[in-house]
Amino acid sequence: MQIKIMKSILEELEEAAPNSEIYYSVENNTLGEAALVSIEEMGEENMPGTFLSEPKRRGNMRRFRKGFNTTHSTKLAACAKLKRWIEEDTMKIRSKNLTRELKTFVARGNSYKAKEGETDDLVMSTMLAVRMAMQVSRYDPEAFEDLKDSFDDVELRRPMPVGFL
Repeated sequence: MQIKIMKSILEELEEAAPNSEIYYSVENNTLGEAALVSIEEMGEENMPGTFLSEPKRRGNMRRFRKGFNTTHSTKLAACAKLKRWIEEDTMKIRSKNLTRELKTFVARGNSYKAKEGETDDLVMSTMLAVRMAMQVSRYDPEAFEDLKDSFDDVELRRPMPVGFL
């Protein structure tokens, strides 16, 4: 059902902005595997837009899987990028629900996740969008130009939870 909803959203975007490029993806670990199966059954060619996947790593002998695999390092990198984009006003959060989740998205061990009893689904969806934007900027000069200041800093800074007053 989620993939049917995603398809209808993509169709609405295509209708509302027919000359725009539309990108979409899913997380490909654990529960995301079901989404990949649904997209395959529905037919990727029947979905408006371009399905993005992270590039296959050199030397990786495992079979290629579409979508984005969230690992400890990709999560930390996306957290750092999201924090920076919010602080620099590259990204503006207009969702009250996402803002609420960001307030309870905290360091836990050597990673970040929702406080006990809270959820982080919207935050993790936003992390996927951040990773997708970074991927698109690798081959789209206009996207790179829009985000280039965010890529200039080579210093890796450990992400901190985003705070709101």
